[in-house]
Amino acid sequence: MKKLLSVFAAAAMLFGFASCSGDLHDASEINLAAGACPGAMNGWDNTKVWTAVNGNVYTYEFTAASNEAEWKCIAVAGNWNSGAFGGGADKVIETPVGETVALAYDGATGGNKNAKITGMEIGSEYRITVTVNVVEADCKVECIKAVPKFNVLIKNADGTESVEPMTPTTGGYQYLVKSDKKGSLEIARRSRGTPRIANRLLKRVRDYAAVLGDGTITEEIAKKLMYNTLFAPIAKADISRRSVL
Repeated sequence: MKKLLSVFAAAAMLFGFASCSGDLHDASEINLAAGACPGAMNGWDNTKVWTAVNGNVYTYEFTAASNEAEWKCIAVAGNWNSGAFGGGADKVIETPVGETVALAYDGATGGNKNAKITGMEIGSEYRITVTVNVVEADCKVECIKAVPKFNVLIKNADGTESVEPMTPTTGGYQYLVKSDKKGSLEIARRSRGTPRIANRLLKRVRDYAAVLGDGTITEEIAKKLMYNTLFAPIAKADISRRSVL
């Protein structure tokens, strides 16, 4: 009887080793060069492929449209169930910018939670680097090109001044401009209904108002810039051409 139990125990151990060996073999076959990096930063497009740096290191670059973004690392592009590194079975794993974090492997079930990048600045460019080692993977997110930071001098209603950063938007900045109604209408009237021209004139008149006034675009300042600086050379050239003809 003891001999029979020993045989069963040995068989069970061999079966266990075989199963473990099979799992490791399957995991070692993961090649992210054929995989993808779907996430909130690319609309969860599961065909966005990785760039292979060497045998087990892969990178993906993107421009941040928000301060946080959930994502996953799948083994085969277009196949959610091909095996993925990301969050655990019951929790999202955060991958803060600048930190190296261990990701969880879902065993090709497609059921685990996502990873989540935190600490990004909108408009900046980032690189995700994933290093794979059998059933383990480390991830590091780095900023490779920071969006420029600009400050603007604000004149408050009570006469005080303060320096504040420009407001970031996706891929750029909003200009903080003060204008009265007639000043805005004067710019609009000269823009021929074209947003591109309106933005160009607005920037020029804004700078002009900051030098000649308190920074507020008034009708008087707008007209003075339009007639004396922007459109006067065009008018003079047209008069000279008519004289020659």
